[in-house]
Amino acid sequence: MLFSEISINCLCVYVFLNAAKEDRVAEKHAITYRLMYLKSGRMNFQVKKENFALSVGDVLFMPAGTKYSTAAFGKPVELYNILFNVTGGGQGHDNQLSRPCFSALNTRERVEFSDVKELNDCRVFKIPFIGDAFLEIAEEYARYGEFSQQIINAELTLLLLKLLKNNSRSSRGQQVDMIIKYINDNINTDISCGSVAAHFNYHPNYINKIMRLTTGSSLHSYIMTSKCKMAANMLLETDKSVTEIAHELYFCDSSHFSNVFSRIMKSSPSKYRKNFN
Repeated sequence: MLFSEISINCLCVYVFLNAAKEDRVAEKHAITYRLMYLKSGRMNFQVKKENFALSVGDVLFMPAGTKYSTAAFGKPVELYNILFNVTGGGQGHDNQLSRPCFSALNTRERVEFSDVKELNDCRVFKIPFIGDAFLEIAEEYARYGEFSQQIINAELTLLLLKLLKNNSRSSRGQQVDMIIKYINDNINTDISCGSVAAHFNYHPNYINKIMRLTTGSSLHSYIMTSKCKMAANMLLETDKSVTEIAHELYFCDSSHFSNVFSRIMKSSPSKYRKNFN
């Protein structure tokens, strides 16, 4: 199912408080989807053999049907919990925001997302100031009145989208960092858009897109700019001729190299060497 096809229905909002000594809880079963924000203290969530350690400001997403155990450390521990389910856009809501919580919660079907796979497993999100969104939802839940259900559902949907958008940006940044490192490490080889795409097993169009989004430059332009910066250093630090530099950096010929260098560095190779040497 696509994320855009689902509707989110908040079932319950509550705050877990632990001011006692370290608290360890045996395995539990999340019968609904959960979004949890740690306002104070520290908590560990154990899901199968994977440990999710939460510090102040962290958000944990947990799909329905997850079996987990917890350990709370420090005092006080204050954990905001939002329990919700998801349905297909055409199925509607059962609108059972529960007060007191858990009074009418039943086992929910777990959805498999094909577009946002981050929501198919437990995941920790780290976004500064995201806690304000949790507090707003909790306040609306506490003063529950006309349109509160719709307001909470809308705010919860927006919160999830912000988490996904930030995670996508972070993930994309890591991808681009690896691409840039690969380019820099291989700039004096016959590197091209195709060879970079093949190395990372990505489609060239995809790499070009994330490069533009992150650096503002196309992949080809970034490679050419990097080659010209390398050439500039060689012009100033060596006695190699323009033809030799063009050959070492795998330009077609010295004429092609001079044209690209002049366009990017705003000076011909010979003038650059003369003016800055």
